[in-house]
Amino acid sequence: MCSIISSKLSNSIKNYFSIINQFAKYSSKKRYYSHGLKVAILGANGKIGQNVAMMLKQSSSVKEIALYDITNTEGLCMELNYIDTNTRVCSYTGHKTLKDALNHSNIVVIVAGLARRDGMTRFDLFDHNAEIISEFSSCSATVCPKAMLAIATNPVNSLVPVANEIYSKINKSNTGENIFGVTTLDGIRANTFVAEMLSEKPEKVFSPVIGGHSNNTIVPILSQTKPTSKFSTSEIVRLTKAIQEAGDEVLKAKATGSATLSAAYAVTKFTIALANGLAGQKGVVESAYVSSSVIPNVSYLSTLLELGPQGIQKNLGLPQMSDYECCLLETAIPYLKRDIILGEQYVEKEFKQTGKNKLF
Repeated sequence: MCSIISSKLSNSIKNYFSIINQFAKYSSKKRYYSHGLKVAILGANGKIGQNVAMMLKQSSSVKEIALYDITNTEGLCMELNYIDTNTRVCSYTGHKTLKDALNHSNIVVIVAGLARRDGMTRFDLFDHNAEIISEFSSCSATVCPKAMLAIATNPVNSLVPVANEIYSKINKSNTGENIFGVTTLDGIRANTFVAEMLSEKPEKVFSPVIGGHSNNTIVPILSQTKPTSKFSTSEIVRLTKAIQEAGDEVLKAKATGSATLSAAYAVTKFTIALANGLAGQKGVVESAYVSSSVIPNVSYLSTLLELGPQGIQKNLGLPQMSDYECCLLETAIPYLKRDIILGEQYVEKEFKQTGKNKLF
C-alpha cells in the first residue's frame, strides 16, 4: 500500500513540475502581450539587467517585462516567471528579435555594453558602447518612438547625445523629451553619505545632484539637502569628493567589476518613476541627464525633472546654489561640452560613412 501511495505521489509531483515548466516556457514566448505597461530591458543577461528585471517583477506598476540580450534569455525568463507576482516576463534572444522585444514597449531600459574595470574611465568604453546605443536607438526610434528611453550605459554624458541625434535623424519632430540618461545612482549615493553624516535614515534624506555622470561633472548641491542642514567647509569638500568618486571606490574594492547592485536599484527606481509619470501620477520628480536649455550653450544637463505622460513634464532647472557649488558647475561645463560633442560627432561620422539605410 505504501509503495502504491509513494508511486502516485511521485507521479503527482512530476505532473506538477511538468505543468509549472510548461507555464514558464509559454510565458517566455514572444507572442504574449499584456494590456498594461511594458518595459523592455536591453542587456537583460548582465548583472545589472538581471537585478533590474527581478526588482521590476515585484512592481505593481509594470505588467510585462521583455528581456533582450544577444545571449540566451530563456532561462532567466523562466526563473523570473516562477516569482508569484502578476507581472509577466518574455524572452528575446539575438539581433533578429530586437524589434519584437521593443514592440508595444512603453519604457525601454538600456543596460547593455561593457562595464568599467579598475583603472578605466567611463570614456574608455565609448567606442564599443556607442555602437550598441546606435543599434538600440535606431530600432526603438522606429518601432516605439514614443516610448521612454532610459540609458544607463556609460559614458552617459556622450551616449545620450548619440541616442538623441539618431532619434532626430529618424524622426524630424523629435524633441528629446522621452530620452533620459539615468543619473539616479549619484543621487542615492549622495542621500546615503549625507544621511550617515547627519545620523539620519537614508530614506528620509534628499540631497540633489546635477551636472552629468562622470567624476568631473557630478555636482552635489549639498546646500539644498532636506532636512535642512549646515555643513562645515571641510564636510562639504569631503562629501562632494565621496559622491563624485564613489564609482571609483567600488571599482577598487571589487577589483573585478563596477557597481551592479546599487546601479540596478537606481535604474529600477528611475524606471518606476517613469512608469508613475506615464500613469498620470502627479508630483513625480527625479534627476536625469537630458536635452536641455537650462545653461546657454550646454545642450545636455542633469537636473531635477517633473515626469509625466509625455516624458519630461517640466525641467525644474538649476536649484539655488552656494558659491562653492557654482564653482563646481562652472568647472564641469567644459567637460560636459567635450562629452556632448564626442557623442554628436560620432553620429555624424557614422551617418556620412555608412549612409542612413545602413546605420538606421
